[in-house]
Amino acid sequence: MLDRGATTIWEDWEGIDENGDAHDSLNHYSKGAVIRFLHTHTLGLRQTPGSVAWESFEVAPVPHPSLTWARGTHESPQGTITVEWRTTGDELTITVDVPPATTARVVFPDGTTETATAGTFRATRRMPKRR
Repeated sequence: MLDRGATTIWEDWEGIDENGDAHDSLNHYSKGAVIRFLHTHTLGLRQTPGSVAWESFEVAPVPHPSLTWARGTHESPQGTITVEWRTTGDELTITVDVPPATTARVVFPDGTTETATAGTFRATRRMPKRR
């Protein structure tokens, strides 16, 4: 998509042919919605309400028993944000790379929070018992 000039998510990888003719939707919301869900819930990365240019963000993953890890990046105006989380047994480890002049609020499934500033943040917490 990017090689052919896409600025949106296309319905099909080959949405525009070599002659520049479109054959499918070039702004296909359903794939964008899935990607957004993966970023905001699985990875847990969200811009803080009221934040300008991702100067502050939150990392609050929603781990599921069928997933043991997730990793992703976001190219913010402040720099690259990288989030990774892993479960090992009953523990969750979250690692966040926070760009300069940016702060992150890290929210663990047990409700505890920590503030992370520029650099690499890493912390481990026990996962709450599932009911």
